[in-house]
Amino acid sequence: MKNNIDEIIIRKWTTKDFAVIREILKITWLDTYSKFIPESDLLFYLNETYNDEKLSLLFANTDTTFHLAELNSAVAGIMRITDSKNEKRFYLNSLYVLPEYQGYGIGKKLSAVAEKTALGLRYDEIWLGVMEQNISSVEWYKKNGYVFTQSEPFQMGKTIVNHFIGYKKLSGKI
Repeated sequence: MKNNIDEIIIRKWTTKDFAVIREILKITWLDTYSKFIPESDLLFYLNETYNDEKLSLLFANTDTTFHLAELNSAVAGIMRITDSKNEKRFYLNSLYVLPEYQGYGIGKKLSAVAEKTALGLRYDEIWLGVMEQNISSVEWYKKNGYVFTQSEPFQMGKTIVNHFIGYKKLSGKI
């Protein structure tokens, strides 16, 4: 680990964070997904799914929260979590760390916030999806206790990729 994990500050998002959330998504998606999804599809999906209007709707939804990780006053990563009461599931929808900040323990610290939140809402599992071709993330999630149980198609723009769906059993201890 490159730095002390305690120096990482995790905070909930505000409406002022919309632009930085989009920028982190853009940078991390292009870095990771452009190997198997055309840039035009990535940017189309980003603009359709994370424009100000859609982010405002997410912000108004009290069951969904973004958290931002800051290191040395710079936003280094983001996470989106959702309490899906209808499905009786807790989701880690998104977890992205800028390439230059990977290895600092930011993903682990964001994950710990997700786990603590899920446990506080009395869930014993966290569910997520990750693209099969994103091998480093698949391996990271497996190393951190996730088990993948199925694969489903996921569309970004015109491109369809397979998405592993999995979960992590929570122990009640963070």
